[in-house]
Amino acid sequence: MPNTDADGRLPIRLIHSRAVAPVDDDLEFRPTGVIGARTDSLDIRAMDVAMQDSSGNKITPINPFPVFISKSSGADGLVEPNEFADVAKDVTPAPFVYTVPVGKILNLSRIDASSFLKFKVEIKWGPVGLPVRKAVIVTTTAVPNAAFKVEAETQVPAGDVVTITVTNKDNNTSSIYVTIQGDLITNP
Repeated sequence: MPNTDADGRLPIRLIHSRAVAPVDDDLEFRPTGVIGARTDSLDIRAMDVAMQDSSGNKITPINPFPVFISKSSGADGLVEPNEFADVAKDVTPAPFVYTVPVGKILNLSRIDASSFLKFKVEIKWGPVGLPVRKAVIVTTTAVPNAAFKVEAETQVPAGDVVTITVTNKDNNTSSIYVTIQGDLITNP
């Protein structure tokens, strides 16, 4: 009588006992190996792998393996860092301005800022001289990091700017680091 899986559904075959080294005769029983010339499903030997979802339920046709497809832009990833070094208390240094290159579109995904002390960061983007404020974040000494996740499909066209202004809100001098992240795609 053939072996079956835990549910008693599928005939399964021991691929190899591992008691001795496999020989050529064992190779026909490798996972997805095919024996003979038959075209029905009995010719295919497949290893039964007990895969489960995050809730512990078996992967079945009714509960399929989750596959997530993300849009690939085929673009150049952009990670544009900047450091505002040794910013004194209540000082706002010149803003960090990133200009989208000619012939490109910036798919903006997030802007991160961090320091060892508390600070304020203002994020704007739009045409040169007319960028629109999108966020103002004030951090604390306990949590001196700010992350601004941009809404999906936010595109900044060629020639427009992303402007980041910081202000040290702590009593001590501190350096503040910002990073613009996204994808640069060729403007069609």
